[in-house]
Amino acid sequence: MRIISLLLLVIIVGVIGYMTIEQWSFLDALYMTVITISTVGYAEVHELSVAGRVFSILLIVGGVGVMLYTLTVLVQYFIEGRSRSILGRRRMKEKIAKLKGHLILCGYGRVGQEVARVFESEGTSFVVIDLDQEAINKATDDGYLCLTGNATSDEVLSEAGIQRARGLVAALGGDADNLYIILSAKGMRPGPIRCRPGQC
Repeated sequence: MRIISLLLLVIIVGVIGYMTIEQWSFLDALYMTVITISTVGYAEVHELSVAGRVFSILLIVGGVGVMLYTLTVLVQYFIEGRSRSILGRRRMKEKIAKLKGHLILCGYGRVGQEVARVFESEGTSFVVIDLDQEAINKATDDGYLCLTGNATSDEVLSEAGIQRARGLVAALGGDADNLYIILSAKGMRPGPIRCRPGQC
């Protein structure tokens, strides 16, 4: 926020400077300010006076520095944010891979959130699976292990550790999806595994 304010301040100073020194219109002054601090290199909109040239030199020195600093911070922000996201997902998957005898919670809607609270209060290890990114973000903010994906997918269930899990809760909105998840889980794990809704 401070960077944006600083950049806006430079633009405002440039516009006011050109309007005052050269008596230009607002649009001409804004255009000249933007091409000056962005080092685009287009020709001046009007011939500059000596005072205008001096002001342009000062604007280039100050404005270009601010522009470069702004771009550096923005690039750093996006790169670091992406890196943190990738590292966070990797750590999450590593923790899930170490689980054994846990539960798998498919769906983090209203029902899923209530189930998760019960699991947490009981000290039960579990993994949340949901296709909706907002639901996953909510589960992550709540401090739960989670995976983004379709819980009916064998690959996603495998990543959630279905072979090592002791149970599965299907808490999606549709009964058909819940049933399909249960059948998929049974197909991947023929041995005893507790599934809800219903026992399987």
